[in-house]
Amino acid sequence: MKSTFRSLPKRDGTLIQVPSMPWSSASTPPEIFSAPCGGQDITSQRVLVIQGALLVWQWQYCACMREALALAEEERQQVERETAQQERWQGQQQIFDALFPQWRQSAKASRQTLRLSQFVVSDDTRGLIERLWTWINTTLPTEGFLLTGRVENGKTHLVRGVVHQLRAQYRTVLYTAVPYLLEHLRGPTGVEVDAVLKAITRADVVV
Repeated sequence: MKSTFRSLPKRDGTLIQVPSMPWSSASTPPEIFSAPCGGQDITSQRVLVIQGALLVWQWQYCACMREALALAEEERQQVERETAQQERWQGQQQIFDALFPQWRQSAKASRQTLRLSQFVVSDDTRGLIERLWTWINTTLPTEGFLLTGRVENGKTHLVRGVVHQLRAQYRTVLYTAVPYLLEHLRGPTGVEVDAVLKAITRADVVV
């Protein structure tokens, strides 16, 4: 079996060549390989260890290789956690979007973000957007916020910009209008009141 390698970073950012296959154990070990480590060629060692009632070959990596492989494993597990989080979020968010379709029915919502270029920027506007960003980036905000102002002053645009950022962070958002919500609660609208109440209490943020 020919030895092949891949470059992996260590914690200090420097790269080291490690085997492209794990080779933690094998009945017939591959050929001995060497890889550069700290400016020197490190030759692999293979040892027989007892696993249960079996004797198996295992590769004895140098400290640099163990560090790089451990870091790669940490990154792989992090990707798995993020993927699982995204899948859970998608499932829950789809339920909210089906119960309260105002977000996906709005023709403007997809374009309304918190980019300053979308506003006539004054000191007041800039300060407000900065405060909204602070609220968005709070891990678990205990208080909400209320925007007030005259008609066509950008309140809905700002709130939708907040929703975009929350969804990008995989936080579930229930977005609706008060009349629509009250109509569901008064019933009958074809939607069970229990489902509406459960959605309101389970969403990370209600708009």
